[in-house]
Amino acid sequence: MPSPQERLFGTNGVRFQPGISHDLDFVIKLSEAIGTYFGDGDLLVGRDGRLSSNALSYATVSGLMSSGRNVGEA
Repeated sequence: MPSPQERLFGTNGVRFQPGISHDLDFVIKLSEAIGTYFGDGDLLVGRDGRLSSNALSYATVSGLMSSGRNVGEA
């Protein structure tokens, strides 16, 4: 877990080191909470070319879908 001084949400979204400060289970739970918080509507998940992007994207989509959201990938 991050220290109290570490900020999870930055100016470019959620920031952390995958597998070091948080795991994919955390990403799924966070995404489910975000999907629940923002209510109805479709969502689109994008990713960049980093090695961790595919796993993080799949975990994010999983969490969002478990909150009942329709999710597309870009």
